[in-house]
Amino acid sequence: MSSRPSVAVLLCAVGALALGGYGAWSYARQRAAPAAGDGAGDAARAERESGARRPALPDQPRAAKASEDPLGMPVASLDPSLGPSLGQAPGQSSGAPGSADELARLNNEAVRHLEAGELEPAVEKLERCVEGDPKRDVFRANLAEALARLARVLHDERLLLVPAIHKLERAVELAPERKELAELLARWHKERADQLSFWHDESAHFDLSYAGDRTDLLEVGPLLIDALELAYDEFRERFGADFAGRGKPLVQVVLYNRDEYRARTGLGDWSAGAFDGVVRLPVEDLRTDLPRLRGVMRHELAHAFAKAVGGAKVPGWLNEGVAQWVEDRSAGELEWAQRSARGQPRIAVEKLRGTLSAWEDKATLSHAYVQSLALVLALQREFGERFVFELVSACGRGEDAELVVERMTGRRLDEFEF
Repeated sequence: MSSRPSVAVLLCAVGALALGGYGAWSYARQRAAPAAGDGAGDAARAERESGARRPALPDQPRAAKASEDPLGMPVASLDPSLGPSLGQAPGQSSGAPGSADELARLNNEAVRHLEAGELEPAVEKLERCVEGDPKRDVFRANLAEALARLARVLHDERLLLVPAIHKLERAVELAPERKELAELLARWHKERADQLSFWHDESAHFDLSYAGDRTDLLEVGPLLIDALELAYDEFRERFGADFAGRGKPLVQVVLYNRDEYRARTGLGDWSAGAFDGVVRLPVEDLRTDLPRLRGVMRHELAHAFAKAVGGAKVPGWLNEGVAQWVEDRSAGELEWAQRSARGQPRIAVEKLRGTLSAWEDKATLSHAYVQSLALVLALQREFGERFVFELVSACGRGEDAELVVERMTGRRLDEFEF
């Protein structure tokens, strides 16, 4: 294990944040009162749903629909700004290379690539469209969207910050009106600048990074890595996955002071950790914070395993429920969570499918965390631990966790008692 300056990239908030359950849990415990039946209120905001794409005519270029913003804010869908009629250029036959018909065909093929998640061919074809008609708004907008999506994949999944920055710079150049892309680019540039001054400790599965002037981290950081490695070995068996190290990207763990953590995640003081492709932990003094951090880092590492095994289809209730369950809480704490869930109005399961970080009301957020844990505990109690982890695996195969529960148990998820 070594401490050294490094140019390895750090990820910023690319996916929707998986919040530190310890923070929400602590807030819920603080609010617990004898009047257990008092409601926590409705969810402040349910998961946003994207609108349907309007079909395009065969000879007209389609506008690519913008994906949801990586920071949890909706990106406006692009209108199909088709502009003037795509008539044949003088001297060109329909479908000839460089003709309007040919460019429209390439554009529509690129949109189909985007819909299928095939980003590289989409970018290649849209680059040809923009080269053929640089002033056509729909081509420029579609290319910007394709480049932005590719940049996020490079940044979040392939851990390639510099190539991601190059792609996003081109997207911002093409679509300067998309302020959220410019803001994301600025954050990535800041991450890159920070990275050059960070120190790293590496182990078999982790890359732990922190500011080089943090003497407490230099002294105690190896103990945190040891705890992370023990948790990784345990979760590898429970989740049935070994996704880091041995030629695969290491799990990135970044330690910040509280102010830096808020700036990077946008989360309040109640949050004890976050996962957005990187495990992010606020630490004031690791020498005194290490006992508290053990549960937090297990929670966030569980999110990393859930992402590796289940991908983007793991619903919020399962993601947060499992992460809290494997924190190694005491039996008394788990029993308290179930009592608390029973004593409050039940949140509809459909409101728990999305990322819980989209919820603004702190009391409702804590209630959502507690109910998510209670749901997982109910499934584990009746069908065993393996059943719960198989639900995560089913998400990775493209299945809906709620439908799997209904098919395997004969009951809807909202019929289970806490």
